[in-house]
Amino acid sequence: MVYPNINCLYFCYWMLNISWQTLTPTRLALITAVYNASLNGTSVTTIQFNNFTQVTAWRRPYFQVWVDNNGSPPLESFQYFKYWSTQPSSTFKGYIDTFINTLKSTNDWQYLKAVWLLGVPTLDGAVINMCAPWVTQATLISTPTFTANQGYGGFSATKAINLQFTLGLGNTLNQNYAEFGAYSRTNSAEDGIDIGSANTASAQKNEIWAKWTDNKIYASIGGSAITGTTVSNSKQLFTIKRTNSANLQALQQGVSIVTTNSAPTGISLFSLYLGASNVANTITKPTTRQYALAYVADPQLNSLNFATAVQALGTSIGWQV
Repeated sequence: MVYPNINCLYFCYWMLNISWQTLTPTRLALITAVYNASLNGTSVTTIQFNNFTQVTAWRRPYFQVWVDNNGSPPLESFQYFKYWSTQPSSTFKGYIDTFINTLKSTNDWQYLKAVWLLGVPTLDGAVINMCAPWVTQATLISTPTFTANQGYGGFSATKAINLQFTLGLGNTLNQNYAEFGAYSRTNSAEDGIDIGSANTASAQKNEIWAKWTDNKIYASIGGSAITGTTVSNSKQLFTIKRTNSANLQALQQGVSIVTTNSAPTGISLFSLYLGASNVANTITKPTTRQYALAYVADPQLNSLNFATAVQALGTSIGWQV
């Protein structure tokens, strides 16, 4: 038995997704078997691996040229796309490779706990946590509206997205130390919550109201809230961030809008909803906005680096605003 290594993983990925060279059905099956083994840490037979080495040897020089000019895709891309039931184009995969590599180059990828990329070609990919695709996927409550390469909208009193992520549950985040946000494609002033959860309507809230009816942003972590501050629109990436028990900060596109000295009162016990708040498992204050991305992070994340990478990704896919 042979256990293919990471180099085999990259090589197989290139042949299956990027190379222009046509594969016969037999060779496609062989390369796929080696690819899956290298991705999952399992084995292939010695005969399979020897056949693989023999029939792909002439392709190696072409692969090396691609590596020298473009760089290998990150392992996180392989893990992410493994959970897609319908594989997107190699062009789209390249966008994700660039997004991940950019954040790794600035040492920010390590601080991301979850990224749900909603503006994707097919809805099956939208519910996968890019940072940990093997965990429980986000679930759609009564099917909000999906638009390919733009995201989800159409939220209501019966429609939202349960991100299946609870701050402080099985992670290092808590009422004094957390960051989360969402990328809105819609400018609207409304009595609606973009992303959030709470134990009750008035206690232990983790929420973002990007632009309320008075044209101000309101947000909270651990039950304490920022001071409402006027915003010109509710588009792009909105973030709420807390690094200690005192300072609470709201940001738009990675730039600080307001910082408030506000101590937390407790953490919500419920998972975050997108397009509304999850108040004790009840959809509360849904919005009419459309979202292309949501995320949760360790607040050591450089929010501006992340926002810049998100905007570049959106520009490539076509959902940036």
